[in-house]
Amino acid sequence: MLDFTSSELAVLKVLFASADGNGHDFGFIEDARSAVKSKASLGGIVASLAKKKVICIEDAVTTDSGTWTQFTWIMPVPEVEKLIEKV
Repeated sequence: MLDFTSSELAVLKVLFASADGNGHDFGFIEDARSAVKSKASLGGIVASLAKKKVICIEDAVTTDSGTWTQFTWIMPVPEVEKLIEKV
């Protein structure tokens, strides 16, 4: 079983909420900015979640409101839900 830091779980919880509005098919990494102190911290945590095969980082999408990086789940959604119940 994988071990997760408290920061990873906090980001994961926000990513889960981000994906909820899209049927859990995808979400936006930038939505998790509120869960960390800096953009660099978010990048490191997201990279760790990708390395642990929880999420897959997809293409960036540019809109009038900025650039958004999409992610999809690698880990099954019910397993992610169990992880964030602890947060």
